[in-house]
Amino acid sequence: MKRTSIVRIQQIELRNFKNVEHGIVTMPAFLNKEYFLNSSDILGIYGQNGTGKTAIVEAMEIIKSLLSGNPLPVEATDYISKNHDFCTISVLFTVDNGAAQSQVEYSVNIKHNTTQLNVRNDSINFEMRTNSTEKNQCIIDSEKIRFSLWDGSKFGTLKEYMTFSSEKVGQFTPSSRYKRFIRIIDKNLETSSQTNSNILEGKIQIATNALIAQKERRSAIFSRTGQDFIKQTGDDILAPVDDNTKDASLYDLHALTSIMSLNIYARTDLSVISNIHSGMINTKETLPLTIVYGELNRQHHINLSLRETFVLRPLASDIVKKAFEIINIVIPKIIPNLSLEIKELGTEILQDGTEGIRIQLLSRRGDVLLPLGYESSGIIKIISIVNALVCVYRNPSSCLIVDELDAGIFEYLLGELLSVFKKNAQGQIIFTSHNLRPLELLDKSSIMFSTANPQNRYARVKHLKKNNNLRDVYFRRIQLGGEQEELYMETDSIEIARAFRKASKVENNGSI
Repeated sequence: MKRTSIVRIQQIELRNFKNVEHGIVTMPAFLNKEYFLNSSDILGIYGQNGTGKTAIVEAMEIIKSLLSGNPLPVEATDYISKNHDFCTISVLFTVDNGAAQSQVEYSVNIKHNTTQLNVRNDSINFEMRTNSTEKNQCIIDSEKIRFSLWDGSKFGTLKEYMTFSSEKVGQFTPSSRYKRFIRIIDKNLETSSQTNSNILEGKIQIATNALIAQKERRSAIFSRTGQDFIKQTGDDILAPVDDNTKDASLYDLHALTSIMSLNIYARTDLSVISNIHSGMINTKETLPLTIVYGELNRQHHINLSLRETFVLRPLASDIVKKAFEIINIVIPKIIPNLSLEIKELGTEILQDGTEGIRIQLLSRRGDVLLPLGYESSGIIKIISIVNALVCVYRNPSSCLIVDELDAGIFEYLLGELLSVFKKNAQGQIIFTSHNLRPLELLDKSSIMFSTANPQNRYARVKHLKKNNNLRDVYFRRIQLGGEQEELYMETDSIEIARAFRKASKVENNGSI
């Protein structure tokens, strides 16, 4: 499938995810009903520590993994809220593939893996037992696609298109679509007549794909076998149809094309930079680098040593050189007089007998050449995401999600970067931050705040006038209230000082 679709995030909804019992984040374009915008769409999430900002980034990291066909991250079990057995992530996308424009919502329920899985569907019997190493992991309990088409002025109602559940691994709902797809699969069978055994073959194909996905903790829809099934079904729908089924066939074709577009989007255009990324940078040992290459300009993340030399295969070396070439166009304009160099130290024979190139990463300021690891964490962070930022700048389908974008970056520079992207970029950026400079630069619709209410975790400040400074208003609302939801759980400077005095007594006396 050629990359022709433009996919944009419109809304993210969390339930029972970490300390978010329920929360909805909406993009500015969606809020303003600009569903198919081809210009910048930027959202900053602000709020008190521990109120769910990072949860959005971690949830989207899971969504990226599942939509890409990769397994559910092992740490996902830690994201299920205490006293709950499951969490839910729902993301609403718009998809413009040229032939049709649509909304697609992907929802996934993740639950603790505490019981064995038994699959029994009609005459098909499967049984999968949970082994001891899997008991503490989580599984995909269910996943749902909802779909609606744009008629030129509005979207139709979002309707369930396909739902897989761990309770019925052998099939999906709605049953009418399941039976329709079974018939489409069976048309490809070599037998000339449709018998009960033919129907069973179709059921076995769907059930086997879903069972393998469940065992591997992958999406039944977006795993490789799931995407092969969807592509095959979509191709068969293109076969001649009679007038009675033409509308249903076109609807299915647009829906399946949009589902495949989400898979390509997650693999090529969606980049999620979490705190793990920042932690690697802060050690000053590793550069987690976003690179873009291939026919589809697919984004990849690789880790390179900052202080030690390392060996790359020739193709990988060429890809890294290309990434640094792009970085060197941008980085001197952000950090004056700074440029990056890749020093080749010779060739070595690898374990498989092929030749590799030993490389060292360097930074240059005038005549001074140093290992890149001696630069500040802020500079290394900017270097690591420059390629992803370039994608957002030029591609309306590209989205960069960054936790603590401001970490280690000078306040004025952060403002300059966001101003440039607000005016000129084509893609989307979602970021969390503690630096309040963007509140003075971005539109008010581009800022959301985490609240003290876990049941309504994200909100926008209301009742703002055009000339209001959002930064000042935010501080006043923290101090005086006035919002429907509390924006800050109260802290008392006197109590803070008393706590430090109490702690210092432990330090001095060994007891309180």
